[in-house]
Amino acid sequence: MGELFLENLNGYEFQELVADIFRKIGYKKVKVGPYSGDGGRDITMVEVKSGEHVPVIVECKHHKSSVGRPVVQKLHSAVLTLGGGGRKKGFIVTSGFFSNAAIEYAKKVNRQSSEITIELIDGRKLKKIAIEAGVDFKSGTIQAMTNESLPFSSRAVMEKYAINEYFDDIKGLDTAILKFDSIDINFKPAFYIHYLVLDGL
Repeated sequence: MGELFLENLNGYEFQELVADIFRKIGYKKVKVGPYSGDGGRDITMVEVKSGEHVPVIVECKHHKSSVGRPVVQKLHSAVLTLGGGGRKKGFIVTSGFFSNAAIEYAKKVNRQSSEITIELIDGRKLKKIAIEAGVDFKSGTIQAMTNESLPFSSRAVMEKYAINEYFDDIKGLDTAILKFDSIDINFKPAFYIHYLVLDGL
């Protein structure tokens, strides 16, 4: 097999890669669903530990941008619908990264229930797991730091983003009445550069 560049894979190929990694690290009955691009049950599988068979759903997101809280909420709902009692588990695997809201929501779910587990795997963690499984791939980019100034977004734009990210999914809430005393913005000072890693380095 030649060099495998993550960024050259389409959505379905990324799902197949993730499924292969899970097979190699011991998951059973790993099945890839038909690719629809809607973030459904991309992969289903079973985790076997100490004789217990735990049903697992995996959702794959193949892009460089962040995965937000609504995606984690959607997976959480899908895990809850799995048949049978006992433990259930969900993974979101992305070639990018997760927003702080997504990470906090997953932590909240894991704190609230001993039977439902949500695990988030970003591009960096996926690479580490893949290496341990004997699957080698290159992301095709590296992240570099920069002190370049970023364009400033208006307060109205930031308020709209905050509402969509944190409040849009709350049923019965009229987001038009929300007001913000202050808004803090955290920038990640980074950009992407294409690269090629030579064997032996």
